[in-house]
Amino acid sequence: MGVNWGVLGLCFFLVACESPQGSTQSRTAQGDGRGVREFRFPPPKTGKLTPPSITATSAILVDAITGAVLYEKSADTRRPIASTQKLLTALLVAEAGSLGRPVSLQGPDLLVIGTTANLQIGETYARGELLEALLIKSANDAALALARDQAGSVAAFARKMNSRAREIGATRSHFVNPHGLDAVDQSSTARDLAKIARVAYRNPELFRIFSKESGELTDGNRHRKALWNSNELVYRSPMYTGMKSGFTWGANKCLVASISFRGREAILVQLQGAQNTIFDDAEKIFSWALGSPIAGPGLAFSSPFLVAQSY
Repeated sequence: MGVNWGVLGLCFFLVACESPQGSTQSRTAQGDGRGVREFRFPPPKTGKLTPPSITATSAILVDAITGAVLYEKSADTRRPIASTQKLLTALLVAEAGSLGRPVSLQGPDLLVIGTTANLQIGETYARGELLEALLIKSANDAALALARDQAGSVAAFARKMNSRAREIGATRSHFVNPHGLDAVDQSSTARDLAKIARVAYRNPELFRIFSKESGELTDGNRHRKALWNSNELVYRSPMYTGMKSGFTWGANKCLVASISFRGREAILVQLQGAQNTIFDDAEKIFSWALGSPIAGPGLAFSSPFLVAQSY
C-alpha cells in the first residue's frame, strides 16, 4: 500500500503547530552541528534590586571608567582608612617616575610598626621594587623609604598627598603619613577613596603591581624577600584585578577591590569592615552589581555574572 504523502505532510504540520512557539529553547538555542548549544540570555528586567547586606560601615561601588555610583552606604562619613591610603602613596611615586632609581634604607625608614618587608639599614632597592613591597605586601617600611626618598621627610610627603588628593577631588580627606597607620587628624571617606582608586587604577604601572599574587625583593647583596599579596581576592579569580587591603585597630578591616568582567570594570571601597567577612562581602556586592539588572547613573549592568559559586 503506497504512502499518502499529502496526509503525512499534514500530520507533521499539525504537530509543529502544537509546539510552544514562545519556548526559550526554540528561540534562543542554536545547534552548532557538534551537539553543543549556545544560549542567548533573556532581555534584562528593568529597575533596581535590593543590594545584599555587608558588614562594612561605609562603602561605595563605582564604575571604574565613568565613575558612575552603583551602590553606596555612608560614603561621605570620614573615617581612618588604614593601608588603603597606600594607593595614594603609590600614585605619587609612580607619577614621579624614575622607578629604576636606587634607594638605600636608612634608620628612620625602619621606625614603624605593623606589616613590614623586614628591610634593613644599608640595603638598596630600586624605587619600583619598593613600590611592589608597598602594594603587594603592604610594607610600612617601604612606605617610609619611598616618602623620604621623594620628598625628604614624611611631613613633606604628606603635604604632597593632600595636594594630589585635592586635585583628584578628594576634598574630605587629610593625610599625615604614607602608610595609613592610625594618626590624629588623618581620615578619608569611601567616596574620596574611590576617586583616588580610579586614578590609581588607570596608571599602567600600578595596575600591573596590585593585580599580582606575589613578588620578590632582591637587594644589591642578593638578599631576597618574598612578597605575597594581602588582598585575598586576587587568589580567588582572575576577574579580581587587585587594588589594596588594610587593617588598623582604629580603622578595622578596609578594602579597595577592582573587577573586570565582560567589558565591565568596577571598583568597590569598604571601610570599617569585619576581618572575617570583608572579602566575601566584596564578592557578594560585585555579584549583585554585575549579575543583576540594575541601572546606575549613565550605566546599566545587565550581563549575568557567571561564576561557579553561589551567594
